[in-house]
Amino acid sequence: MASNEELQSTNEELETSKEEMQSLNEELTTVNTELKSKVDELSQANDDMQNLLNSLGYQSAVAVSGQEAIEQYQALKPEIVLMDINMPEMDGLEATRLIKQQWPGVKVIMLTMHRAYWSSGLAAGADVFLMKGCPVEDLLEAITLQAELLDLRANPDRSAEGQVIEAKMERGRGAVATVLVQN
Repeated sequence: MASNEELQSTNEELETSKEEMQSLNEELTTVNTELKSKVDELSQANDDMQNLLNSLGYQSAVAVSGQEAIEQYQALKPEIVLMDINMPEMDGLEATRLIKQQWPGVKVIMLTMHRAYWSSGLAAGADVFLMKGCPVEDLLEAITLQAELLDLRANPDRSAEGQVIEAKMERGRGAVATVLVQN
């Protein structure tokens, strides 16, 4: 039979374990709350982006994974795709690669927080890189530039200035794109 001291020690260990479990539970609750907040922020950002593009006369759709981006592209065939790199199931680099393989004429504007992905994005077929959080004006300028290039490709005689058009955007932390088109 266990002595009072042994029972007392076991009881203290159980109390300590109970307190540790409560602390872990509180930490998990905090992490879950933060994760839900991030998901809500992402959802709100997607809604805001879609509302902005729609208000400017663009038709838009949102995909939350690389696989869904490909499915959305197949269904809608947009001329310009805004692609995030970090997505579940399939990242934006692979989704861009697959989209550009099947539809090489589509323009892809890649959104990233890390400049280190730019060379991988170029290899995947991205046309423009924007840093997440860049000014909305940079995003709109990139979309407008890509739409203009698509229009020139469709109507090569439209440009009276010459055969080469050079467009360059460079801003501090915002957008970086250089495009040369020869008709």
